[in-house]
Amino acid sequence: MNKHSPIKQLVSAIMGANLVATGDCKKFELQNLGQIRIAGNGEWNLTIRADPSAWKAFNLRKVVLRPVAEN
Repeated sequence: MNKHSPIKQLVSAIMGANLVATGDCKKFELQNLGQIRIAGNGEWNLTIRADPSAWKAFNLRKVVLRPVAEN
């Protein structure tokens, strides 16, 4: 990423997701956290963080974004 290229912030996509415990910090399972709409082309920041009011530790291995068909 070029340090001079603008990166857009996704400010209105705050969403809740419930994670299912795997029982082991080294065991990872696929979990669908929902859908987001990206407003256009370019580089975007995606931030995933726990809700401070209901915080529980979680290990995140990777995030996969897949396009969905438009209706």
